[in-house]
Amino acid sequence: MGKELRWVAIAMIMGLCTAYAMWGDRGAAPLPPPAVAPKTPAPPHTPVKTPSPAVTPAAVLPASALRFNPPQVDFGEVLVGQTKTTTVAVTNSGSTPLTIGSLTGSCGCLKAEMLKRKLEPGTSESLQLSYVGLSGTRPEKYLVTLITDEPGQPNVKLDASAKVKQEFTMQPEQLFFERIPKGESKIVEATLIHNDGTPVMSKDILCPRREFSFNWEKATPNGSAYRIIVVMKGLQSGAITEGVAIHTDHPLLPVVSFNVIASVIGGVSATPSVLSATQTPSRKATPFETVLKRSPIPGQTKTELAGGLQILSITESDGAALKFEAERLDPDTVRVSIRLDEEFTRNPAVGEFVIRTNAEEDPMRLPFRVLRPGPPMRTPVLSPNLRSLAPPPEQKIQVPLLPPQPRGAPVGPR
Repeated sequence: MGKELRWVAIAMIMGLCTAYAMWGDRGAAPLPPPAVAPKTPAPPHTPVKTPSPAVTPAAVLPASALRFNPPQVDFGEVLVGQTKTTTVAVTNSGSTPLTIGSLTGSCGCLKAEMLKRKLEPGTSESLQLSYVGLSGTRPEKYLVTLITDEPGQPNVKLDASAKVKQEFTMQPEQLFFERIPKGESKIVEATLIHNDGTPVMSKDILCPRREFSFNWEKATPNGSAYRIIVVMKGLQSGAITEGVAIHTDHPLLPVVSFNVIASVIGGVSATPSVLSATQTPSRKATPFETVLKRSPIPGQTKTELAGGLQILSITESDGAALKFEAERLDPDTVRVSIRLDEEFTRNPAVGEFVIRTNAEEDPMRLPFRVLRPGPPMRTPVLSPNLRSLAPPPEQKIQVPLLPPQPRGAPVGPR
């Protein structure tokens, strides 16, 4: 409705402007034309040449001596849950040594690894690429970005492509429960569709979080689609981003995954509730920051807390070592800074902080992600716990190698 009102308003304004242009001056009596003095011939015009301003050449992006063989990778058709791997030769075609500092894929489904990142002139090292097919709408074009220590730190990009064959469609692909007061429940529904229209059996639905319970029933007479009913109860304050696995009797894809996302309003709230950091050249994450504020649960009366809000402990769900600092802003508000002690190389680069305070018996959970340099990552919103529910098969693909490229061949950022 908002868009319709906006277009109506725009149409009214354009109509008024047009009406004014056509009729706005017709109410006044016409004025007599002004007297015109006789024209005097103008002297002949001599054009004056004005020197053109100097054109500043566009900044030249730094080039890299890196070469890829093959220059691009095609993983072909990939089933959901399937992993395909390949190897690309990376060559230093320059005359000085170089080191690759950052190596990222444009999606959490594309993983890139190099055991040796320092390349002497004329030498080559192996770049290991792996791609896993994820459910849902997926792009077909991807990028692997390498940043070197050459002058200007040029970004060198390797094109990759893959087409994920979707056996199932989940509508919607993610279930949003929005904001739920602690202690209350909410129901959200979805539909699982077998794309070829043949029957399939839904055997079980698993989720690592105890807040969620599931029921399902046939949505079509032949069992080619199922209605999924998800009930969530707000047990712990904080944001929830969790993966759910639907177990079926499909021979090629026994597990179909989707995500549940919610925010539970409890005695302590966090702003932001989903934390972000950036990976540094040393592969560590910059500090995560959030502000915790004690507030009453909707429908309940806020009580005084002796000593004000206090942070008792902060841990990471997968056991990553960390340190945290807490700065009190007022008795009910604390600014928190969390720093991971070690390199963060997890892929997808996501996790969860578990924060205990003196205001609630249950800890609050805040999901986080680490943004890596290079192109924006299309990171799937999956819990690390989902990895153990369905280990995907792995398949190696053979990519034809091209003859070595001569030194000095043009390459660089695109």
